Amino acid sequence: MVTSKTSSHPDCGIGIYKLTTNLYDTYIYIDFRECQFALGVQADIDTWFRYVYDEHAFYWNDLRRIDEWNKTNTGQLIKILQIENKY
Repeated sequence: MVTSKTSSHPDCGIGIYKLTTNLYDTYIYIDFRECQFALGVQADIDTWFRYVYDEHAFYWNDLRRIDEWNKTNTGQLIKILQIENKY
């Protein structure tokens, strides 16, 4: 899911997204329902998610703190404002 700074609107919708793997029953949810996109504003959130095969776990970070990765538990709900308000 990517938002584009060159388009006139974000490329993701308001809702809850499920990230999953096809290797194991590992998944997390990302909640975009509370983000600024609902107000028609480009949110200042730049987030990466990665999956670590050896741990069967997803991690997320924001690109303002590249070296800080936050491990998630399977089935965990990550709210986009949780990432934005981490500071």
